[in-house]
Amino acid sequence: MSCRSTTEAEASPNINKKVSHILENQPDARITLTRDTYTKKFIGDSTISFETEVGIVMRSFCQMEFHTWEKVAKENKEEMINRLHENFELPHEDKVLMEYLDEQMRRQWKRTQNIFKDYWKKNRGMTDPQLARSKMKPNCRSEEDWGYLCN
Repeated sequence: MSCRSTTEAEASPNINKKVSHILENQPDARITLTRDTYTKKFIGDSTISFETEVGIVMRSFCQMEFHTWEKVAKENKEEMINRLHENFELPHEDKVLMEYLDEQMRRQWKRTQNIFKDYWKKNRGMTDPQLARSKMKPNCRSEEDWGYLCN
């Protein structure tokens, strides 16, 4: 799911406008993440854009029907990494970067689950689970995910 072909007029919650803008005149380019040489932490605008993109990819491609991030299928994680690699330079041999990527995906996976659960509760999920189940959150990836999250 490359964000490159989308104009700002078509932007939706699943489009990272900043990444689209950076790459719009560079169709084969990828954004490089900046690492502080002293702390070894990732810093700067590219990191913020990357973390936003992780959230977009997570909502669009990750199955939610697992109890923990560790249980998410390796193939599903690889698909998300490949989607992120469309816009970002992610060398697999960079162990620090891959650990950072896995941690960001884990955090976003948990955050996404919590957002969906909060939406379920807001729609009376605690008192009327059938009603809440019938009001699937609009950006939930699939009915299967929503059904799992409602249980």
